[in-house]
Amino acid sequence: MALTLLMSFLGIAASQSFSYDYHGVEWSSYCVNGLSQSPINITKAYDGLELHENDNDANYAYFKLDWSERHLKPTYNPFVNFVLNSDFGFSNLTSADEVLIDSYHIQTIKVHYPSEHRFNNDGSDIYALTNPNEMEVQFEHKSLTTGNVMILAIIYEWGSSNFFIESLIDSFNNPSGATIRMPEAIPGPKYLWNYYNYTGSYTVPSCGEGITWVVKTHKETASLEQLDFFRGILMANYSGGNYRYAQPLNNRTIYKYSSDSGASAIFMIFGGLVLSFLA
Repeated sequence: MALTLLMSFLGIAASQSFSYDYHGVEWSSYCVNGLSQSPINITKAYDGLELHENDNDANYAYFKLDWSERHLKPTYNPFVNFVLNSDFGFSNLTSADEVLIDSYHIQTIKVHYPSEHRFNNDGSDIYALTNPNEMEVQFEHKSLTTGNVMILAIIYEWGSSNFFIESLIDSFNNPSGATIRMPEAIPGPKYLWNYYNYTGSYTVPSCGEGITWVVKTHKETASLEQLDFFRGILMANYSGGNYRYAQPLNNRTIYKYSSDSGASAIFMIFGGLVLSFLA
């Protein structure tokens, strides 16, 4: 599936087509009527979720991160989103024996406060608010091999400050923008080891499906001051923030893959769509 950025819902025109008054419930005239919608609640108790783990090390693969710094000013609409569009480098899927499988080009960063994906909610109420001390940053990628869209989601919770998050704040506060410190989005070695994976959709209209979601298993941290900044700008117009309610799984399977040795992903092909089954 070719990448579709659709600036109508990323830029200033977005407020003319949808809002977060009811966190997506009111989007029926804007969204596709599909059965594989995002975000979701990741828990075994939610909608019969079945997690699959793979202990075959020969099938593992992982991401090597070749992420670039860029000097940017965000596209910001206080009614919708905080977005950065640029060439941010690549996430390179690599097999356990160091063979490059595919390269995913990062093209868009979107910030949601509170986070859209959730963990360990009992699933009894899909409309329950997300954790008010968490935010989600979504890194939208395009496969250089297939053109398919992959979105990597990282959730930042209250804890130590993060240089990447601070650079996002600087880009907003400085009239000329600031250098986005992409390599610091995940502190430490530039690899992605542990993920959940499922097939879903964009979380904003048009809610198009066929998106490969990779949700980092372990949360990163941001300081309370950093979280409060995004709380202030993204919750100013909607009391609950710019997130969509969790969507039904509709018998989808979420895959979780992990490996103590580090390498931790498996990719499979279904109907031409590359799916990353990760943990």
